[in-house]
Amino acid sequence: MSFVVPEGLPRRQAQVLNCLIDEGRAMTFKELMEALRGVGLTSDGQVFKLLKALKERGLVQRIETLLAYVACRPCPPGEAAGYAICDDCRTIWRFTLPQEAVTRVADSRGFTTGGLTLELHGSCVDCGGGLPEGLGQGSELEFVAGFDARPVAGFEGDE
Repeated sequence: MSFVVPEGLPRRQAQVLNCLIDEGRAMTFKELMEALRGVGLTSDGQVFKLLKALKERGLVQRIETLLAYVACRPCPPGEAAGYAICDDCRTIWRFTLPQEAVTRVADSRGFTTGGLTLELHGSCVDCGGGLPEGLGQGSELEFVAGFDARPVAGFEGDE
């Protein structure tokens, strides 16, 4: 990950974001709590509020299918972030697409989109799978994080 904590970010939010950046991988809430105890953050509720604030700023994303968090850059206006997750090596790449391209069908039927989470699972080039068709054409992949091989509750494919 090649970005730094933005200036003016409240101290506690900066501590959470720095933790994710320094780890360089997706972290479960439990792992994040263990790492943050060293800087005096011991309340689950406080860390959830900090993560929520960072997510609202576009600096943290929860990878729903892994039950984990990653640091990320904010999306440009009108763009939506998606995550390509290798189920073999657990590497995570971020890409952006025009939000309208993703929500157009549902919105055309009267659905009001309030949020968007796009996660693709498969195998990366290094693991023999290649990238999903069209990804990389008009959209750049950015390495976000690795996700260590320890089993995560609810993640299919773990033994």
